[in-house]
Amino acid sequence: EVDTVSQKKYQLQKKYIVSPIKSGLLIIDQRRAHQRILYEQFLTNITILNGASQQLLFSLSIILSKQEIELIKELKEPLENLGFVFEKFTKETVVFSGIPSNIQESKVATLLDDLISDIHVDFKTDSFSQNDIIAKSMAKNLAVKSGISLSDLELESIVNSLFACKDPNISPFNKPIFITITVDDLEKRFSL
Repeated sequence: EVDTVSQKKYQLQKKYIVSPIKSGLLIIDQRRAHQRILYEQFLTNITILNGASQQLLFSLSIILSKQEIELIKELKEPLENLGFVFEKFTKETVVFSGIPSNIQESKVATLLDDLISDIHVDFKTDSFSQNDIIAKSMAKNLAVKSGISLSDLELESIVNSLFACKDPNISPFNKPIFITITVDDLEKRFSL
């Protein structure tokens, strides 16, 4: 449990969030933190609540192969729980009349491509449930990238949301999200 003091957060190299804490400094990987936050949100939406949907003014058609369309049909229920609204399936397209409210229309095709490829990779290893793979794939695709400048409000939001997660220590891909540097560590370094 990390005790974040409500002080200004800083962004380092547009990749890390640095936050003072009582015992020293907290250094958070912004991408991994955002992946964890999104992953837990998506899993919750898929399994418990339904995600909010935005109705599209014009239907969105995505061209896919027959096998890809079959796969999306298999994933229809968890995708609907995330906020996708399917209008129809044709031989070569999936047509949406609504998409999750936190996703831009321009990102849907890439998101589905990545999801299809992640499912092929993960189903071969057979390690996780469909819901888990969908949540991981979407979190990976939609998380803030390294090299993106974040506002003070965004930095604050990521830190607060991260520590509200069930497991704030590890990304959905089993990588550490943050490290702490204690005042003792600093004093040892300066005593040389």
